[in-house]
Amino acid sequence: MQMGFTEFNLDEYEIDEKQTKQEAMKLLTRYRLFKLGVINYDLKLTATYSIQPKHFGNEFHSDVESNVVKKVSYMQMIEEAVNKIPDADERRVIVEGYMTNEKHNYIKMQQKMHMNTTNYYKLRNKALISFAVVLNKEVFKEKRDE
Repeated sequence: MQMGFTEFNLDEYEIDEKQTKQEAMKLLTRYRLFKLGVINYDLKLTATYSIQPKHFGNEFHSDVESNVVKKVSYMQMIEEAVNKIPDADERRVIVEGYMTNEKHNYIKMQQKMHMNTTNYYKLRNKALISFAVVLNKEVFKEKRDE
């Protein structure tokens, strides 16, 4: 007998897209802030918008260095998650739209991707949800009866 355990029946739940996108945005905002605060941290992008993060060893660090190492570890976790997104266009939206030093600008992104506003936002929403799912940060809500 399992006391206090409630079985999670996935058939009764669905992804709350709005909350999941907000969670993804929080993670990416933290990434950008950390990137701005870490000296000489640059992404190496491949042609398929995969990221090859720099490697940092496990040597002893001061408190400040330890803080930087924690930030870099967080950043590497985010980069590894982006690399796991199967769709190259979704990866591109995340990398170019949210992982650079510049704040996301949907007009510039639409132009770069040769898309109209509606199609860009559809792709961006899919990309943010894919990103959250890869990190197991998706938010669920009860399904409504249809």
